[in-house]
Amino acid sequence: MPRDGILRKGVKRLKRLAAAILCALLLSSCTPVFLSTNDLMRPPKLSEVQTQVENALLAALGLGRANISLKYPRTGEYRSAFMFFDIDNNGRDEALVFYSLNGEDSPARIHILSETENGWVSVYDLPGIGQEIESVGFASLTRDDNLDLVIGWESGGEALRTLSVMRFDGHKLNTLFTGSYSGYAIANLNDGPLDELVLVALPSAATPYAQLVGPDLSHLDVISEVELNLDFVSLEQLQAGSLSPSVRGVVIDGLLDSRTLATEVITVADNQLALPLEASPHYYELPPRGAGGVLSLDVNRDGFLELPVQQPAPGYEDAKKADVLYFTQYRQVSPAGFVTVATGFVNPTAGYRLTLPSRWVGNVSVSVQPSTGEVKFFRYAGSLEDQSAELLRIRVYSQKDYQDKFDTEKYMQIGRKGNFIYYAYLHRDGAGELTLKKEELKELFTLL
Repeated sequence: MPRDGILRKGVKRLKRLAAAILCALLLSSCTPVFLSTNDLMRPPKLSEVQTQVENALLAALGLGRANISLKYPRTGEYRSAFMFFDIDNNGRDEALVFYSLNGEDSPARIHILSETENGWVSVYDLPGIGQEIESVGFASLTRDDNLDLVIGWESGGEALRTLSVMRFDGHKLNTLFTGSYSGYAIANLNDGPLDELVLVALPSAATPYAQLVGPDLSHLDVISEVELNLDFVSLEQLQAGSLSPSVRGVVIDGLLDSRTLATEVITVADNQLALPLEASPHYYELPPRGAGGVLSLDVNRDGFLELPVQQPAPGYEDAKKADVLYFTQYRQVSPAGFVTVATGFVNPTAGYRLTLPSRWVGNVSVSVQPSTGEVKFFRYAGSLEDQSAELLRIRVYSQKDYQDKFDTEKYMQIGRKGNFIYYAYLHRDGAGELTLKKEELKELFTLL
């Protein structure tokens, strides 16, 4: 396991206005700006052991520090240019350093060092297949007693990335598999001792596809492939694992266009990929939804991935599309079709989800106060005009914003994320069987 990783008042009226605008923006559609890891971070201060490793690397290369640039993986669990893993199963961690030589079009490289009584010594150096490292992972894909190194490479101008799976034998890195991808996932999909690798390539490839990669004699190879049904223009999320007690597979969330998000499901059985939505359309319906960041997940933490389907909240069925508020049903795959296991209100721009208690489903609707962004849940009595039977309000403030104590004294804090504080007000008078207790609310409220 890794030993370390990378190391991050004014006029009241004006402030009230700023708070209202911010809350409204939180509930509106917006486009976030994403910067690469290299753009976002300055080189972190190295730990003592990292400094020792870097000095050994420079000595082995015969170069000064100004001649190399450390490379930080842009996505994934491991984001450091220095990683320490026992990748040859000898009981001692090796040091992996990701870097490039300063110069035009120089590829990212991997350097492996071992620790001896006299310090760290260079063992092996390998140029990569791209200028940047998209991700790094470790998995047992070929032997259950050893970790394989999984690296995603990226080069500017290339539509697809390149994935390498390598094994270190104590002396050198041997490449076991190379493939092209838009996204990949690793999971145990066949109840065996080894994990499987799934690659997905979107329309930038000649044909959008999903591939299952597994052991084939002494190496890794593509053992099954299917063509995707949906014409995704970008990949939002790729997950692999258990979809229900009897079904394992892959869930792809992607954009069909800038406003439409959709989900494709691929099941895995006997080392073969299959498209259940294509085989049994009568049982499986996954309509596209708005591009608001509502993605597949294990919403109830039962170990199975659930798929989101948006439905208009009660009373919004005949409203103009721009005015509709939605509840999200989370559905589980079964051989007989989909089973809804939870329903929730998701506010991705404000960064939270409220899972509805089962007694609320069909009996409660929701509205948003435009000036403050406050969300109100109320007993639905057949008309959105009657919101008198309030049950719950949720409001989001920035710590930098003015907060009127007269407004918030009846609210309780239910969450905090970065500069944002989440408050809720529970109505109990006249709520009857729909009453929500404070402890229940804290269980149902989740920060995204």
